[in-house]
Amino acid sequence: MGVSPTHRRHLLLHIAVIVAAIALAWFRIPGAAFLNWDDGEYVLNNPWIRSLAPENIRAWFSTFFVGNYQPVTMVSYAIDYAIGGAGAAVYHTSSIALHMINAVLVYLFFSKLQPQKTVALFTALLFALSPVQAESVSWIAERKTLVSTLFCLLALLQYQGYVRRPSVGRMVVVTLLSALAMLSKATAVVLPLLLWATDIWLQMPSKGRKVWLPRLPLLALSVLVGLVAIKAQQEAHFMEGTPHSILQHIAAVPYAWCMYIVRFFAPVGLSAMYPWPTQWGMAQWAAIAGAAIVMGLWVRAWKKSEHVLHGGLLQRPQLLVVPVSAISLLFTAGTYLRNNDWQNDHTFYAALLERFPESAVAQYSAGVMYLRDGNYEQAAVHLDKAVRLEPNNAKAWYNKGLLHMRTGQVMEA
Repeated sequence: MGVSPTHRRHLLLHIAVIVAAIALAWFRIPGAAFLNWDDGEYVLNNPWIRSLAPENIRAWFSTFFVGNYQPVTMVSYAIDYAIGGAGAAVYHTSSIALHMINAVLVYLFFSKLQPQKTVALFTALLFALSPVQAESVSWIAERKTLVSTLFCLLALLQYQGYVRRPSVGRMVVVTLLSALAMLSKATAVVLPLLLWATDIWLQMPSKGRKVWLPRLPLLALSVLVGLVAIKAQQEAHFMEGTPHSILQHIAAVPYAWCMYIVRFFAPVGLSAMYPWPTQWGMAQWAAIAGAAIVMGLWVRAWKKSEHVLHGGLLQRPQLLVVPVSAISLLFTAGTYLRNNDWQNDHTFYAALLERFPESAVAQYSAGVMYLRDGNYEQAAVHLDKAVRLEPNNAKAWYNKGLLHMRTGQVMEA
């Protein structure tokens, strides 16, 4: 049965709205510069992306980059380098294009998940325009999130076809797409849970050998990629020297998840990084409790085969038109303004230091920027503060030594 002309017009109109809104929100980013916040390691100073030579391809699959294992993402950087070399514009344009594709895939996924196209459009707009997405799209080093999301969404779309008409071929495609997602960014190891959530929504059986056996290769892949990701973090020394207890590390997972959801819908106080809370108070424990409640509701829905979010909002999407349209406009404006922070190193570090002036990482990173620019007076201000805040920070001391060398203070260096 073919698609009616009316349905096709609505589909094209909705996609046009999504693409236009993203283009407006990220209008200035193609003119933004590289940042010295990991962009150098991934692109500017990375010899492995300068061609598609066999030795470079081997390096993508055998090398950790900035504590991450992401060979598929390195392919996207290599393609951009082949097109635009070391110019930032092509990388930014590619990231915006990927975000547009992902938003359209969200629309298609929810169009198939439930019958209301208006709900699918609103979901895609909220996904696309929340200011919390600025980091993933505007920061070249975060390309891995966009590429991983692309393959995650393609896997979810293929999985919808599988659960309605199961076949070995469809499940193989789901597994391959999931592998590409995980090889773009290791956080895609949660895909088995997303497939499980899809089962619940579609009211499909989620128990029994016939249900779980085809999924075992995907579960094994998730475990393997997760172990590789831990190894990558260890080799970059990102998991060493932490003063926090095991309990705090475990509690940080639901806290971070809950705070991401909160900031997605209430994007206030956004930052490129969020230092570990100096004290665990009511806000942290309330977030953890909220995450536990959501998980409990999810398990209950699974056990009772309840359709997620079944009820009035899906039956009467017209009730959402005014509030979601207003939120979409606010999100577009918020993202446009949020992209002020991602224009260059100076705007980036000004925003970061305004948000977290007591962060040693932010202080020494700003010091490195001023050291590179030859502004030694400002470099000294930030590097001195960094070593006061964190006396054992080796990178801060190293750059302070470089500063002394460049100013002729050999003994101090």
